[in-house]
Amino acid sequence: MRRRVRAWTRSASPPDTEYSAGRRRSSYRRERRGTCPLSQRPGASLWQVTDQQPPGPLTLVEGEPVAIRFVKWDGSQHWTYDGAYLGRDEHGHWVAVPVGAPIARPGRSFDNEHYSVVCVPLQSGHVLTTNADPHKVRHYVDITTVPLWSRVDGTATVSMVDLDLDVVERRNGRIYVDDEDEFADHQVEFAYPPELVTSAEAEARRVLVLVETQAEPFATVAEGWLDRPIPGRSAP
Repeated sequence: MRRRVRAWTRSASPPDTEYSAGRRRSSYRRERRGTCPLSQRPGASLWQVTDQQPPGPLTLVEGEPVAIRFVKWDGSQHWTYDGAYLGRDEHGHWVAVPVGAPIARPGRSFDNEHYSVVCVPLQSGHVLTTNADPHKVRHYVDITTVPLWSRVDGTATVSMVDLDLDVVERRNGRIYVDDEDEFADHQVEFAYPPELVTSAEAEARRVLVLVETQAEPFATVAEGWLDRPIPGRSAP
């Protein structure tokens, strides 16, 4: 008998047919994995680190490569892709993801079809992707643990645990929370701690209000970063 889990529903969403860094409805389900103690789960360890310690400042240079790495709660690899550092403002660090950039997770990969920018907040549990027109999705917000910056083999790398829920604003104006079903499934499969569930739900609600009210950076700031050329490269 399946255990009841906490979940909250906003609306269902149609499948996306376009792919970009600000992706993609998750239509797959991973194979069931054996369980392991919480302390041995890399995703849990990342959450514990970021919960206790805000991402420390790195010296980032405009135009330098940035590796963006999502994992799931059990430590398995999720979406990974690379971009170029654009700069920082009060909303966070901005990274450009050019057309043609490879985007991959286990079992699936594609090249970015539309120029996009990613905003990595300084201490909030989400990652924003804003896509250039004509992508059908304007803003795509992954709910995550607080992103953690480091250097891996000299490359600026930002890592976070993807917590399933996404806030989506489509080009036609529709705004909704996506992947509540996956969030509910993973509460059982990955044994999310209650405080993690509460935190993810609260962040999704908070971001949803920001998008619905067009608070910045969702009104004009994000698309302003789309217009900035990558230092050392021609404009997209």
